[in-house]
Formats: sequence, C-alpha cells, structure tokens
Amino acid sequence: MERMYCAFLGEDITQFFVVVPSAIGGKTVSAIGENAFKDNESIITLYIPSTVKTVGSNAFAGCSNLIQITFSEGIETVGKYALGDTALTNVTLPKSLVTIGEKAFGSYENDKLVQDFTVYAFGGTAACTFANDNGFKLVTVESKTDSSTGITVI
Repeated sequence: MERMYCAFLGEDITQFFVVVPSAIGGKTVSAIGENAFKDNESIITLYIPSTVKTVGSNAFAGCSNLIQITFSEGIETVGKYALGDTALTNVTLPKSLVTIGEKAFGSYENDKLVQDFTVYAFGGTAACTFANDNGFKLVTVESKTDSSTGITVI
C-alpha cells in the first residue's frame, strides 16, 4: 500500500490552510483519498495543485468551516459528496474537470439544497452540466491569454 501525505500550513491551530503538495519525497501527489479530511472543522482554506487528478468521495465532506477552495487546472474527478456540507457558497471549476460525483458540492437536508451555490465554469464543460443539473447558479467564464506575457487571465 502506497502512503499518502498532505501538508498543513497556518499559525493558528484552530484555523488551517490546507495546501496539498504536488510531490513528497520525489513522488507525485495525484489523489486525495476517500474520507481523508471528512468532518474536519479546522479547515478553512484549501489549495489543490495541478498534479492532483482525483478528489475521492467524502474527502472534505462536512468540513463546516471550509470557505474557500482553489482547484488548479489538471483536476479530472471530484467524487460523490467530496465537498458537500461545507461553508462554500461558490467554486470555480477548471476545464480539465470531467467527472463530478453526486452532491459533490453544496449543502443538503433531506436531499434538498439548503443554501445558494454558484459555480463559475468555462462554457460547454462538465461543470456547466453539473451546475444546471443540480440547480446551482452558473456563471460562465472565459479565459484570454495575453500574447506578450503568455499569462492566461480568467
């Protein structure tokens, strides 16, 4: 069995900024396992690097103080309930995301969405379909690459 690792950054032990590293000991971090941080009320901010392709089911479910997540381009799958029942009210999803599990985002009670949730996504992507299928507000974004700098702006 291969070991999985994660880094925690932050001064105050009650307020964690979780930064998943792209590599540990020369090995690429490519997934966050099922239930990895489930019900962890200390996490408030989360960064997932481009090396991570999969966030497992329930990985951050019930992290009731999680208010911000950053997905890098490269994520391909977010499992069922992966970020359900958190304090997130919106998420920006990259083009690379192709599979989104049932109730991966949002807070539910008796299978009914109990808070407004906004998905920012590129047009025609799986994220747009997910937002529409789940009754989330959808804001379609476009990117533009500056030819002089090579920087892509959303």
